[in-house]
Amino acid sequence: MQDINLLTDDLKPRREPFTFRELMILWAGFAVLLLCYNGYQTYGWMSQKALSVKASEHLRQIQVANQALTAEAQRTPEPELVASVTELNALRVERELVASLLKDVATSDGFSERLQDLARYKLDGIWLSEVFFGNGGSAVRLRGFSESARRVPEYLSALSAGAGFSGYAFEGFELKDSDNDLVEFELAGPDSDASSLGAGDS
Repeated sequence: MQDINLLTDDLKPRREPFTFRELMILWAGFAVLLLCYNGYQTYGWMSQKALSVKASEHLRQIQVANQALTAEAQRTPEPELVASVTELNALRVERELVASLLKDVATSDGFSERLQDLARYKLDGIWLSEVFFGNGGSAVRLRGFSESARRVPEYLSALSAGAGFSGYAFEGFELKDSDNDLVEFELAGPDSDASSLGAGDS
């Protein structure tokens, strides 16, 4: 009688590497992985595209705003606005001038009444830029701007209504063209070097 060992490797049944069912499971898992990866890539691409669209829209809005600001900055100011600004600046300078003169003048000084007249009697379209008093108030020199030459005599007539300039005569009178379509004038009374000015319109 002979013993036979059935546990030897030659007698063990051989097993195939993968069965059909196992291959199907592996393919199904691989397909699921591919789908997940593709979905992730698609989501990232769509998110990036949405951000790109928002950035492009934001950039467009900035460009539109810059174009509007550039057009506004390059727009030529309206003549009426320029004239109004010039008038306001002239009025401010005149008020500051008269206020600074009145601040340091006592009522007993010889020219305090004339300063008060300059502050009191105003005429539209005419502004003072400089006021000079000398010899106790007997020598007066006025400089300023006017919208037209004819306004200067009207201004002198208005000043003569005040107590300070009542009976006062300006011997020197000079007019010349200035910027912004204005007329620059200078008036000089006795003892104020009136000889350096003309005796009438120039």
